Amino acid sequence: MIVPNNHEYGILEAFATFQKNPGVPGLDLPGLKPHLLAQGYGATGLVASTAAQVRCALAEAWDRPGPTVIEVPINAATPPLV
Repeated sequence: MIVPNNHEYGILEAFATFQKNPGVPGLDLPGLKPHLLAQGYGATGLVASTAAQVRCALAEAWDRPGPTVIEVPINAATPPLV
């Protein structure tokens, strides 16, 4: 499983702004680390920051028994909804 991580719930923040209701609490997730959550549940969890790292992690995941969670840090900028 690949989990994009931008440390916030960006789409809901963009929707709140679109609805003229900015500042909705609970949309920032600064300490969330999906790869560590995966490890806590017994899965393999890792971070892949580049396209090459993602390709390598995916290739290794196919050969590994059990689930793998690949956390991919992404840009937190969310384009406005129009």
